[in-house]
Amino acid sequence: MRQANPLDAKSLFDLRNHPAVRQQSNNAAEIDIYEHQRWFDAVMSNRSRQILIAEQGEKFVGMVRFDCLDDSCRMSWAIIPKTQGQGLGKQMLKMAIEQMKGCTLSAEIKHNNFASIKIAEYVGMKLIKQTRDILLYQNDY
Repeated sequence: MRQANPLDAKSLFDLRNHPAVRQQSNNAAEIDIYEHQRWFDAVMSNRSRQILIAEQGEKFVGMVRFDCLDDSCRMSWAIIPKTQGQGLGKQMLKMAIEQMKGCTLSAEIKHNNFASIKIAEYVGMKLIKQTRDILLYQNDY
């Protein structure tokens, strides 16, 4: 895991717009590259937000994002679909969480996103609330 840098913008854009990833996103709409670049630039310049990049070898395989306020961070993650089902999500999230010790971490997961639910539970997060089709997982690390 490493911190995102400006060269990661295109990989993150492609991941974000992949139909399988969008299907599990809270915002499933496709975005254009200009909107993505504005968002990416804003994240990169905001100290309370960070993106960690997962690589296998030197190849991009996914990301974990933390949006923090004080000692609490909301997490989101995504893995390129062709690498899903290999256990990379569990490894990626576990490594990312180790960098955020001392924070209360939470994640909103769609109720039918079984892979992300398994990943959240694998890293010790617990379901604390359900609203319609969104599950809120949380744990203190």
